[in-house]
Formats: sequence, structure tokens, C-alpha cells
Amino acid sequence: MKIIGAVCGISKEINFHFARHTFATAATLKNGAPIETGSKMPGYTKITTTQIYVEVDEEKIGADMSGVERRLNKRKKKLRL
Repeated sequence: MKIIGAVCGISKEINFHFARHTFATAATLKNGAPIETGSKMPGYTKITTTQIYVEVDEEKIGADMSGVERRLNKRKKKLRL
């Protein structure tokens, strides 16, 4: 992990736990995958373990709520027809 960090120009210490955290947050949740997917891919058996590594920030909350709003508006349109 240290070599990968050095090659990528990352000054923060990279270890196994950092990699899991980054994967759970950046590769799954921030790209729209459900937390269940982010939990199974690194081999966690419990979602609560994944929740330790995942950071839900304002950007994620905003994106999720925009999706909810779109689905609700779609339903409203169907009900009016």
C-alpha cells in the first residue's frame, strides 16, 4: 500500500483500513451503489462493519434526496394521468 501511495503522490499513510474506507466511500456509495453492495465486495459479513468505514457527506445526502424527489415527481405525474 505504501508503494501505491508513493506512486500516486499521496502523502497520507495508506494502509489496509484506509483502503477499505476509501473503497466503501468513494467507489461504492458516492457512485450510487447501495451500502449492501459496498459491504459485500470487501468481504464484510455485516453492514454495521461497513458503516464504520463509510462517510456520508452533504454531497451524498443531496444526491440521494434529488433521486427521491425525481421518483416522487414521476409518481405524481402517473397519478394525474
